[in-house]
Amino acid sequence: MFEYIQGKLTSIEPSKAIIDCNGIGYSILIPLSAYSELTPAIGKNTLLYIDFVVREDSQTLFGFTDTKTRQLFQRIRDVSGIGPKTALSIIGHMNLDALEWAIAKQDVATLSKIPGIGKKTAQRLILDLQGKIVTNNKSLPSTSANTISHDAISALVNLGYSLDKAQKAVSKSLEKAESCDLSSLISASLQQI
Repeated sequence: MFEYIQGKLTSIEPSKAIIDCNGIGYSILIPLSAYSELTPAIGKNTLLYIDFVVREDSQTLFGFTDTKTRQLFQRIRDVSGIGPKTALSIIGHMNLDALEWAIAKQDVATLSKIPGIGKKTAQRLILDLQGKIVTNNKSLPSTSANTISHDAISALVNLGYSLDKAQKAVSKSLEKAESCDLSSLISASLQQI
């Protein structure tokens, strides 16, 4: 029904943005990952791609900074047993490439680290989305690189860093890495945090 909403971003919280569009303030739920991206835009003209979810007891707008994120949200939301707020949480806690990669590689352990996602839900996500998501992640080309990056992310999470911070740090380190052994990747990733 709605494609996007464009207007002045009047306020933002980690889970919600309010956009004033011609005198009407729209309360739009956003993924946690969009919060830091949108915070500098307070008071400025902002565009969010919208998914309008109508339930028996509510009508809710979900907003995304790009159409790819919105499409992935819609696919996840359509998985049996996963509602829109859980889908928003999944997208907010894991960057898109890592999420697509985890689904493509059937990585239940990584998906289970997302808050609110247990092993059974992770397996259901993989089962329902396997083959429906095309991953364009070229930063992790080989199986050994995938294993090393997964192990590095796990190490950073075990050290107490959030899954999102760990993924971003490892991704940045992989872009700059000359050698790809686990200990040097973890050290380089720690410097990125």
